[in-house]
This record gives sequence, structure tokens and C-alpha cells, in this order.
Amino acid sequence: MKSTKLMVFMAGVCLAAGSAAAGEIVTRGGGQVWVPQSCERPSAPAVDRTDAQALNESINRFNRYVASVDAYNRCLSDEAARDSEVLVGIINGSVRDLQQEAIAGVEVERAGLVRADP
Repeated sequence: MKSTKLMVFMAGVCLAAGSAAAGEIVTRGGGQVWVPQSCERPSAPAVDRTDAQALNESINRFNRYVASVDAYNRCLSDEAARDSEVLVGIINGSVRDLQQEAIAGVEVERAGLVRADP
């Protein structure tokens, strides 16, 4: 139950944070997953083995594909890191606010007790 609430909270934060948090949390396969918004997964190229030249061209396309997968993986890491920073900042800020509210409540009650002394 707690992890579900946290995931729902995180999904809301990702949506509420707008451009600061690029990815989002979605339900997929009975669980929640993070989905990037600015990274496009490359498609594997077709391999042509009809002759040596076609195979060489296929190898060149494959090498470009490997480079694009590396760029995709960097994009995922960068976007996830930005989202993590945003989420941690929001959570830490919320905790500080809640703590300050609790302390302020204690101070209000303390002031009431002091005034109530004869």
C-alpha cells in the first residue's frame, strides 16, 4: 500500500513538475514503470546478405545503430537523473514544510500554555 501511494505521488509529481520532470510513471503489466519523454529508442536495421557489398553496408548500418543505442542509453540516464533531482527536491521541500508546520504548531500550543499559567 505504501509503495503504491509513493508511486502515485511520484506520477503526480512528474506530471505537476511539467518540463522540469520529463519522464512519467505509468502502469504497465500490473506494475508501475518510469517512461522517458525525450528519448527515442532506435530501431535495429535490416541485414542484407545478398552479396559482400550489401553485407558491408549492413555492417555499417549496424555500427551506426550501436552508436545510436549508446546515445539512447545516455539520454535515458540523463533524463532519469533530472527527474530524480526534481523528485528529491520536491520531497525534501515538502518534508521541510511539514516539519516547520509541526514545529509552529508546538510553538502555538506552548504559547497557549504559558498564557494559561496563573
